[in-house]
Amino acid sequence: MNHSNPIRVNHAPVWLRIAAMALGLYTLEGLARPRHGGIDWSIWWIDMRFLPAWMRGCILAAAVVALLGLAAAPQVRLRRWIYGLPLAVVLSMTLWNTLSYYMLLARGAIYAGPAIPLSVMVSLVLALCLLAALGRSVRVPLVHRLWVRWTAKQSAATMDGHPVVFRLVFLSRWTRIAGCALAIVAIGLVGAVALMYTFGKTDYRRTADAAVVFGAGVWADGTPSDALKDRVRTGVELYQQGLVKYLVMSGGPGPGSVHETQAMSTLAQAAGVPAQAILVDEQGVNTRSSVENTVRLFGEKHFTRVLAVSHFYHVPRIKSAYMQAGVEVYTVPARESYLLTAMPYYVAREAVAIWAYHLPGASGK
Repeated sequence: MNHSNPIRVNHAPVWLRIAAMALGLYTLEGLARPRHGGIDWSIWWIDMRFLPAWMRGCILAAAVVALLGLAAAPQVRLRRWIYGLPLAVVLSMTLWNTLSYYMLLARGAIYAGPAIPLSVMVSLVLALCLLAALGRSVRVPLVHRLWVRWTAKQSAATMDGHPVVFRLVFLSRWTRIAGCALAIVAIGLVGAVALMYTFGKTDYRRTADAAVVFGAGVWADGTPSDALKDRVRTGVELYQQGLVKYLVMSGGPGPGSVHETQAMSTLAQAAGVPAQAILVDEQGVNTRSSVENTVRLFGEKHFTRVLAVSHFYHVPRIKSAYMQAGVEVYTVPARESYLLTAMPYYVAREAVAIWAYHLPGASGK
């Protein structure tokens, strides 16, 4: 047996195994906990609503076994069937999701900013996982070559006299576990950001009974913030296009004497929306409250189809909150007049908040 090469090349590189573990754990968590109104939280990365619930559950359970198995033991026997078959099934589903997205885009049923759905990214990861499950090496050639050369050199050397950076190969088991956990958390946050820039920037406007416009702040002197103006302007556009009959202004008190909903109503009326077409939720102090209050309003007014307007980074959390309330809404990202200076902060905050709305027992605002 040849021992000249101390590096054991794995069909699934470390980064792919961590990505597979993150996706598998996320799906497992969604399957294991009680669902709100029958929600399948995996819908964010794979939409199989056209299948019966029991079939979706079986496919997702098999995908969890394949993803976690590939992450933990990529060299297991019969991997082509145990891992490959479920991965091939979910890959075909995400590819179908991608095709459906572009068909809707071509028909003008939706409007997209980047025109790249999240399913494209997920399909790429699943395709690489499938290749690894089938025994094919998955490598980024330059990175792999540098890693093999560097690791081989360090494994043949002693730790004495080397800089700290060279000791990374000899990390303890617990350090590697902690690093893996941090990587999974990072993948979750990156995934949330990707969701904002894909789903969040996709405009699902269509004919509906009403559009809920979410508040965004009023200055102490009563001047509406630029973010608030953008949201109201988008809601007014929906009304003027004849897509909705009512605008629901939802917000809380501002730092001054002017309430958010008052400023929003004033802006809408100044743009030509009659007062009788404006409904107000003055207790929408946060996203959760706005959703709960407007859901009651939908029942009172017998609204069957509703649009929700906010900035792209806020849209996924709004969708999640309405899903938990058992209400289907179609989201419309606010048309931004300019790039907000605090945008990096808003995006980072929402990346955490999206998970706060998703995880069981969390009470995100």
